[in-house]
Amino acid sequence: MIRIRPSAARPAFAAGLVVIALACIADAGAAQRNRAEQLLSDRPAPRRGCTIAHDPSPLPGVDQLADSAALDQRVSAFATQYPIRDNAMFGLYSIAFDGNGAVERVQPLDYMLPQGRADEFAGLVRGALRPQRAGRPWSVRLRVEPGATPKLRVGRSEVCPPEMRVRFSVRAPAKSPIQSPPPMRVRVLVGEDGRVRSFQMLHGSGVSDLDQWVETRLTSARYAPGLVDGAPVIAELEMSVPIRSSTR
Repeated sequence: MIRIRPSAARPAFAAGLVVIALACIADAGAAQRNRAEQLLSDRPAPRRGCTIAHDPSPLPGVDQLADSAALDQRVSAFATQYPIRDNAMFGLYSIAFDGNGAVERVQPLDYMLPQGRADEFAGLVRGALRPQRAGRPWSVRLRVEPGATPKLRVGRSEVCPPEMRVRFSVRAPAKSPIQSPPPMRVRVLVGEDGRVRSFQMLHGSGVSDLDQWVETRLTSARYAPGLVDGAPVIAELEMSVPIRSSTR
């Protein structure tokens, strides 16, 4: 049998690692709980890079979003008519308003409802929504839970920027006067279908042919569209395009 005797310094060092690891776990747990509280759901993001939307600010209350008294009454009656086990009934919806303040989308994200009654429950939600002021389009989440207190809760949407499906590299021309060219900066507007609708060169390379080549590649590429609560939307993507030195 081999017995290992740790030095006097190792237990303290190991204890320090344990403390750091526990702190990281606690921070990660707190971040997950905060995310779940804002999104009204603990489901994972559909892909990397997604964040919690900051618009609208401040978050509208239930009474601003909908006729809460009427909706409360209707979903309570629905739950009484179609009861399910343990009062576990709920529906989580993404609600989007267009620039005119009209309801653009009521999208179910998650629910526990009687079989075949999901559309009926969503109709109760849509029928209680109020028109909003005209301005920028925005979206929020609404969780409707007849057996909970409160029954109605408003949360934030989750937004995911567009993603380029193919990566490529740019090499500076052989006779470029700049040894270490700074990266190019571009902005593309990507449609719901993943195609580029517009392109803007924010910071070029200084070489027109190279700038044109990059623009052609980026505008002809396919992208994963931006998402709001999982629904494809028109969204901007601003990105840096590094330029590799021709001498490397």
